[in-house]
Amino acid sequence: MWSWIGPFLVYYFTVHGVHATNAITAGNMLASFIIMLGGIASYLGGKASDRFGRGTTSTWFLMTSISCSVVIGWLTSLPIAFMVILLIVYGFSIIADSPIYSTAISEVTDPELTGLALGIQSIVGFSTTIFAPLLFGFILDYYSWGAAFTTIGLLTLIAPICMIAFKRIEKTPVT
Repeated sequence: MWSWIGPFLVYYFTVHGVHATNAITAGNMLASFIIMLGGIASYLGGKASDRFGRGTTSTWFLMTSISCSVVIGWLTSLPIAFMVILLIVYGFSIIADSPIYSTAISEVTDPELTGLALGIQSIVGFSTTIFAPLLFGFILDYYSWGAAFTTIGLLTLIAPICMIAFKRIEKTPVT
């Protein structure tokens, strides 16, 4: 999402009749704002997981971001105000679960294996961020924004499946 949201918004504003130069400015400024929400989202996501549990909270954020991903690229005719709301939800939910994974792994892994487990989690996470934008671009070149966002969303469905399995070993949240 992060690497493609700026270009998508430039396209979106262009479709809405904004002059190219202004579309570039507006698209990238809005994308920057959405990305900057990540700091707040990470904090609030972590706090929510403290209260409601790591598995439940991360699954909720995952399903929200997947839902946004599946629809956003098809909604280029959506009025700007509604697109901004959708983008805020998408941007927030896509990053709010990030701090939860490291914490969850640390809580359920044997202490002598915590470093290895966190290392594997980092490799999987960073590998995904390397290859997902390439796949997105390939699909965009041959199909559409909708197809590209939907594909990334559908491929992400593996994560909630993993979190369902995680809930079986998760420790009870502190409320």
